[in-house]
Amino acid sequence: MRYSPLILLLIFSACFGKKPETTGNEGKTLPEFSLLMLDSTYLNTKNIKTGKPSVFFIFSAYCPHCKSQLLSMLDNMDKLNETQIYMIAQEPLSAIREYYKNANLVKFPNIKMGIDTSGFLGEYMHVKGIPYLALFDKEKKLLKAYLGPTKTSIIKDGLSLNN
Repeated sequence: MRYSPLILLLIFSACFGKKPETTGNEGKTLPEFSLLMLDSTYLNTKNIKTGKPSVFFIFSAYCPHCKSQLLSMLDNMDKLNETQIYMIAQEPLSAIREYYKNANLVKFPNIKMGIDTSGFLGEYMHVKGIPYLALFDKEKKLLKAYLGPTKTSIIKDGLSLNN
């Protein structure tokens, strides 16, 4: 069977890793905005401590690809246990509380979940779809961003760039 050069290029390019999104915000510090957390309090991003890398995971409680992304990360949490993970949605608080409970995320103290009530992060990062992962270094500077399911090894490698 013969394959066209284009098909071969697509097949082999998938073997070399995922290309990050270009946001125009790479190297910039995480801007200040507020998240409505599961306990109905607000977390302002200026109060996120430095010293550990962070992943902002924009998701939907109803998205099967987001669920798959989360399960992959949970299965490899040993690679991310020193990373602050903020799961951000725009659905009702009741929906993400249920999601948090069903995924048994209470077992992972490095995972926080909340709602971006203003939609700021999605707009700032120019998010075109979900799941979306924005990786910040230990000084809260944007390293990389990924659209779609992303292997935990790519996340870990992306976080290791400047840490």
